[in-house]
Amino acid sequence: MNYIPKIALFIAVGATVAMTPFAVQAQTCTNSSQTPLTKSRLDQIATNQGIPLSQVGVKFEQFALSTLF
Repeated sequence: MNYIPKIALFIAVGATVAMTPFAVQAQTCTNSSQTPLTKSRLDQIATNQGIPLSQVGVKFEQFALSTLF
């Protein structure tokens, strides 16, 4: 029997389960005065800034990448 595919599947499932709490935690704010950034909130900010909704994804990506450097 070849156990390599079974081991790979076991590792993948384990990694998915291990990462789940981080994905859930990333969507909450530790400070109650903060607002989570949801798609609807991002669209609202874009509209207030005069950014067309068709450009929201690109503009957010540019902003996120510019904060890395």
